Amino acid sequence: MEMHEQFSQETPILPLGCYFEIDQNGYLINPTRPELINPNFHKPIQAVVDLCREAYGDSLQSVFVRGSVARGAAVDGISDLDMFAITSLSSNEIKLHPLPQDQIKMIESHYPFIEGIEVGVFPEEFPNKDKMLIQSTCIYGTQPKQPQIKPGKEMAIHASSYAQRLISRRAYLETIDDPEVLKIQCVWLTKLILRTGFEVTMERSKRYTRSL
Repeated sequence: MEMHEQFSQETPILPLGCYFEIDQNGYLINPTRPELINPNFHKPIQAVVDLCREAYGDSLQSVFVRGSVARGAAVDGISDLDMFAITSLSSNEIKLHPLPQDQIKMIESHYPFIEGIEVGVFPEEFPNKDKMLIQSTCIYGTQPKQPQIKPGKEMAIHASSYAQRLISRRAYLETIDDPEVLKIQCVWLTKLILRTGFEVTMERSKRYTRSL
């Protein structure tokens, strides 16, 4: 009981998050817009855009912000800055010219209120593109046409590979000695379990959220 009480005091559950709205035809409505982004995030976002422009030049087509930051729901010290870029390069070319992670870490160090910065780089067509576009806002370059997706299997990302990821993650956890790294990985694992559980109910509930 004492452990439960201590956990409850240290980790309050906040009334955050929401479901995506649905239009009259049952399609998801993108909840993200540039004007919803907290001004505190403008400089780190611009730094990432500048890094993408420097790395990919004329091959860079668009840069997006997604997740809680793009919905205007970011929480200082908790929320990540999730971004991705679309380029005219092939997947192999992107692998040969990845974004320099040391520079991304440098940007993180200047903005301690951000839990972490993740930046994906993709070719024009890639798996899960529509799923990402429906929950992202374009902050640089060309805005692609918004996809039409209904809550259901089309929006599932984790369910198909859940068992394999759970097994591999468990094996990895057994190798970790650093308590802080273990904590981060356990948070990731908890999110995976919650998001997978929600995905298997999406079609029945006709609802979708990333607030998990």
